[in-house]
Amino acid sequence: MTKWLTTILALAVCSVSAAGYHLLKKIPVAGDYGWDYAAADTDSRRLYIGHDKEVVVINLDTDMVVGRVGGDAGENCRSACR
Repeated sequence: MTKWLTTILALAVCSVSAAGYHLLKKIPVAGDYGWDYAAADTDSRRLYIGHDKEVVVINLDTDMVVGRVGGDAGENCRSACR
């Protein structure tokens, strides 16, 4: 089983390298939750990433988390907007 997993991972790495993709940088986001899809807004330079029960908003110019939508942040927003 380990032999197959190693082979599959090696093939995956080779195919990603062949496509020209590579890691530019890492942006730390707190939490041990799973990650979902990401969407970039090029006009406002924001990256929206599904993270557990919320969406994390990252400023692409400063590489910092600038907001959260959903979870406790969403509840606080609804309370403030009443």
